[in-house]
Amino acid sequence: MRQAVLSAISAFAVTNRREPIHAPKYKQLGFWGQRVRLRSFRPLPVEYQIDHDVRFVTITGRGDVVLKDILDCMDAVVAQDAMGYPKLIDTREAGACFSDDDIMTMGARAQAYAVYDPRGPVAIVAASLEMIGYMSRFANLAAGDRPIKLFVAVEQARAWLHETMRSSTGSQSNSRSMG
Repeated sequence: MRQAVLSAISAFAVTNRREPIHAPKYKQLGFWGQRVRLRSFRPLPVEYQIDHDVRFVTITGRGDVVLKDILDCMDAVVAQDAMGYPKLIDTREAGACFSDDDIMTMGARAQAYAVYDPRGPVAIVAASLEMIGYMSRFANLAAGDRPIKLFVAVEQARAWLHETMRSSTGSQSNSRSMG
């Protein structure tokens, strides 16, 4: 049963990009007190795309990102059975103000997912000094048995992820052929 579900999921890429958060707002109009529902949309602060065909996760932060957004994204990656995939986390457009408790919570959540080993490598792209500080602390807490590295350019991060996956695949195939 699980295999059938996984093969059905792998037929397409999973993303939250097309699911806007809408908060209905009501406005009183006229004397009759008619209520008109106005929809306001805001972009998702953390967008993710899980491509099961190429086994790759792309996570992008934009605007004000809070702890709940990050934890929801982490849970979605686990729910889609993508913990073993390489992950590219782009925080260049994200503005965040995390407390020490927030960073500890993110690191603890990442360590709790160690039961899903092997977990894929993580490349984090950050541009601001503040975000680099947050992400380096997170990387120190979340590393475990997988590589995590910080970058300032997406191209370098992608190249490192592909090289890391190629070298780990090569070492696995070498150990299998020797055994």
